[in-house]
Amino acid sequence: MLSNDFRIHNFSERPMLPIQPTDRKWIKPSRGVVKINVDTAIEEGKMGLGVIVKDEDGFDLGGYGCIKDMTFNSEWAEMMAIEE
Repeated sequence: MLSNDFRIHNFSERPMLPIQPTDRKWIKPSRGVVKINVDTAIEEGKMGLGVIVKDEDGFDLGGYGCIKDMTFNSEWAEMMAIEE
């Protein structure tokens, strides 16, 4: 199977770029400030938009998601998500 071949390749070949573990965690904003996270996915003439808003305690204040029958580059798509 292809997945088995991929696994064997990964064990036998060194990666081209070194794998750097990253410690990612949510950092809360200052009191009275909200954090807005925007993301998009673009594929074959469609794009998915998503927005979530959190307060300083990590509480979800709101969110939005949709699929559009159009595409833009990722920067324009994220601006469109904020506008929605």
